[in-house]
Amino acid sequence: MKRIALQGMALILLAGCSTAPVGIHNTESPQQAAGQPPDAHDAIPALTHRAKEGDANAQFELGSAYAQGKGVAKDLTQALEWIGKAAQQNHPSAQSRLGLIYARGEGVNKDLAQAAQWLEKAALQGNAAGQYNLGILYLEGMGVKKDPVAAAKWFRKAAELGSVTAQFNLAAMLANGQGMTADLTEAAHWYRKAADQGDASAQHKLGLLYLNGKGVAQDTAEGLVWLNRAAETNHILAQHHLGEIYENGKFNVKRDSQVAVKWYTRAADKNYGPAQYMLGLFYELGKGVAQDTAQSLQWYRKAADNGHVLAQFALGVIYEEGKLTQRDRAEAIKWYRMAASKGYAQAKEKLESLADKQ
Repeated sequence: MKRIALQGMALILLAGCSTAPVGIHNTESPQQAAGQPPDAHDAIPALTHRAKEGDANAQFELGSAYAQGKGVAKDLTQALEWIGKAAQQNHPSAQSRLGLIYARGEGVNKDLAQAAQWLEKAALQGNAAGQYNLGILYLEGMGVKKDPVAAAKWFRKAAELGSVTAQFNLAAMLANGQGMTADLTEAAHWYRKAADQGDASAQHKLGLLYLNGKGVAQDTAEGLVWLNRAAETNHILAQHHLGEIYENGKFNVKRDSQVAVKWYTRAADKNYGPAQYMLGLFYELGKGVAQDTAQSLQWYRKAADNGHVLAQFALGVIYEEGKLTQRDRAEAIKWYRMAASKGYAQAKEKLESLADKQ
């Protein structure tokens, strides 16, 4: 799962810890960047006066107001002008924001090289947002030569300053051995830092590390705590993994099909194909729920529509054999073909068998 924004069925394998890093985004409010309390707002005329007098903080705040349309009509040209003036005065947050403007092409032609230059200026002044976003540019090779080592360096600097996204990205790179030697113990450290700040993806990853005893001592109770925290904040993979754990009694957890259904349903309701497939199976078998052929067929179809190959194959069998609905050769062939197109060997065999029966 790649968490990108301008600033992934085997049962709970450690490979589930390989989430790709989060992308570029803004991490601070103008008021925080200027060292003012979040509820302190200058009237626009007074702010404009200070900005024209050369106050870099005022220039940055005014530009940010224009960028967001707060207290003044949104105007990206004015935003670029005032943020640019503050950046020229070495205002680190303005430099970081200007880098984002060029990276996104907000009111200006997109220019990743310019973005990298401004982000580096901010990063060298210790601006965590600039360090984090510069790390993303190096990681993706945007405006600079791709360099995972440099990316890891900047993520680490931002992580040490408390950036939760940098902490998550650093942990992911440490877990994967990307840009540095793999180190699950240190990865767990940084996942914990991000998890303690409420990052659901970090909570999920930390939970998996505890369950698998990777980078930390194996601790099922602690692993479940972190998975539940992530799941309760609607992290889909955490919800699905909890469903798998309670369905299969993994990690010496007592099997509980009803609890499994609860978590599969939470994930399925967010259109997650693997969980939808499992609900189709549970309703077909009456496992943890009353047997319901209509519900089973509905969930299988939702999963199949989301590209889940096992659900597509299951629908093929259902329509070929008339298991949950009337036989329909054409529908069976349609779903077998979809599964076969993804390389599912049994679907190809079914198509050959149906062809032989013509």
